[in-house]
Amino acid sequence: MCDIKKYVYFAAVQFIYPTFLFALSAISIPIIIHLFNFRRYKKIIFSDIRFLLEVQEETKSKQKLKEWLILICRILTISFLVFAFAQPFIPNTTLKNAATDKNVSIYIDNSFSMGNESESGTLLESAKNKARGIINAYENDVKFQILTNDFEGKQQHLISKNDALKSTDETQISSLSKNISSVLNRQKQAFENNNSKHQCYIISDFQKNFTDINQLNVDSNILLNFVPINASVSHNISIDSAWLESPVVRINQPLKMKVRIRNFGKNDEDNIAVTLKINNIQKALIDVKCGAQQFTDAEINFTLNNAGWHQGELSIIDHPVTFDDKLFIAFATTSVNNILCINHGNVNNFINKVYEGDDAYKLINTNENQIDYSTFNLYKLIIINEPVTISSGLSSSLIKYISDGGSLLIIPPQQSSTKDINTLLASINSITYELPIKQNLKADKINIAEEILSDVFNKVTHNIDLPMVNQYYETSKSSVSKGIALIQLNNGLPFIYQSNYKKGNVFLFTTPLNTDWSNLPQHAVFVPLMLKIGMGNNPPAHLYYTMGKDKNVKANTEWKGAEKILHITGNGNDMLTDLKSKEGNNEFLIENVIQKSGIYKAEIKDQTNTGMYFALNYNRTESDVSVNDMSKLANDNHVEVLNNDATVIGHKISQGISETRLWRVCLIMALLFVSFEILLLKLL
Repeated sequence: MCDIKKYVYFAAVQFIYPTFLFALSAISIPIIIHLFNFRRYKKIIFSDIRFLLEVQEETKSKQKLKEWLILICRILTISFLVFAFAQPFIPNTTLKNAATDKNVSIYIDNSFSMGNESESGTLLESAKNKARGIINAYENDVKFQILTNDFEGKQQHLISKNDALKSTDETQISSLSKNISSVLNRQKQAFENNNSKHQCYIISDFQKNFTDINQLNVDSNILLNFVPINASVSHNISIDSAWLESPVVRINQPLKMKVRIRNFGKNDEDNIAVTLKINNIQKALIDVKCGAQQFTDAEINFTLNNAGWHQGELSIIDHPVTFDDKLFIAFATTSVNNILCINHGNVNNFINKVYEGDDAYKLINTNENQIDYSTFNLYKLIIINEPVTISSGLSSSLIKYISDGGSLLIIPPQQSSTKDINTLLASINSITYELPIKQNLKADKINIAEEILSDVFNKVTHNIDLPMVNQYYETSKSSVSKGIALIQLNNGLPFIYQSNYKKGNVFLFTTPLNTDWSNLPQHAVFVPLMLKIGMGNNPPAHLYYTMGKDKNVKANTEWKGAEKILHITGNGNDMLTDLKSKEGNNEFLIENVIQKSGIYKAEIKDQTNTGMYFALNYNRTESDVSVNDMSKLANDNHVEVLNNDATVIGHKISQGISETRLWRVCLIMALLFVSFEILLLKLL
């Protein structure tokens, strides 16, 4: 029984290079030496051999044993050396089935990190070579999916072997990046109509940002293989992000810009030169220090001398990773924002102090009996401050103003009915006021995802300081009410609410601007909130957009009316796209439309003086050059790792070779028997 088991185990062992086994004929050398060298006798002259007879009889058997042991050691040494060169292995049934699979998916990572140099060229070329080795290991009737970060529709079709090789050759570096879970889901979709097992290969440098292993869901029909490309880059410095300290940009006024520099290397960097150019003119040059694996927020101060749109570029010099060394920005100086405040009684000093101290705003106070409805279209914002009544004429004029894209802020009265206000609010599908309630509450939620608050807070912590109320109006919502709470009280009711109606916005406070009701007028959030609301329905454009993250560009120019065709130019691009109206905002699609970073101009087709600029930057997810430990990655996820050159990978797939081979064992055994031979010669 034992002999049968040994025979089966030995029969399971195969060789990558079986032709080396012909070298086993070399074992004839020690045999010949044994036959002709050990059997030669030497003459030794003694005066009397009577005393040697007994010694000769005792050592003859030991000498023969020694000779045979040396012969066996030499034969085994040569045999194991030959086996080591022939590279024995035990076939892996998973990979053995790979050669007979009829559907194979190969993902080639063509993100920016794959453009880095290695000893054999770029990482992408190494990846393509391995893809070719995998493809050539299969029969001609196998169908392939060649997938890249572009996720094009044609990549979801299974193609022939020749077309797969052609598609591999055509793969180029892309600005897009994906994670491993989305890649695997895409591979599954290509096989969703086939229930048999499929081989999936993922060829990548396996950066840590790529391998979202926690989201990985490997189907039982998927046989997953990781094919790592070894990267030599271990450091990188990038311009991570930038933002203006104030949303209001004015000419001849000092401006502050924050720039975040990240150091992904293992050493501190003391002299990172950061350059700012505006309209191709250098505005600032600063030196920045950044610790290893840290980031630094540097401040740049500059002044603009002319109005209109401004095109900017932040840059550093860093090699070999360069795609994140530039950050493009585009913004416009802010024109004067006209604001009309309709007061029931006295003007509100808190409102006056916010706008009168800023040259970008012009506040006009008027009484509810002295309103000129024909001038409404001149104002970015209309404030109704504690109204007692709202006439039908004012109500209809406000509805038209909002419909055309205006912004309305309603501040409820301290002591009066809200009936007229509710009539107006109901007609524009907003929430309505109920009775006031005296209760001490604290605001505990703020929605920074909304445009109006997007740059008021950098981040929200669990213990953020928000306003408190002593008294507030309850609100009610109907089935047609639309909107969202910008700031919410800790009882779940809104404190500040925003709703959209056609092209315009409506903002509701649930307390008057009076310190007896709340501390909002004295709170730090009040001033930036009022400034943002005062910009009307056209807040400043984003400083820049990011590929793979932002899908649309919001148009901040006065593009109103029906949907239009836009003409986009810049960086060698010349294209047309649709301007869409969504919830009162105009925007246009950039996702998968523009693939190169830079500054672009968008203008309504066949119209002059309608243009706006927007900046588009590469995604920074590829900036972190750290990679995963592939052995740990494989053990934790039960996948096969093929960490060899293209030729060996192809041979392993076609022959079903396991990653763990036996040549090291053979080499150790050869050295062991050499040691035994030396011991025999020395000691016996």
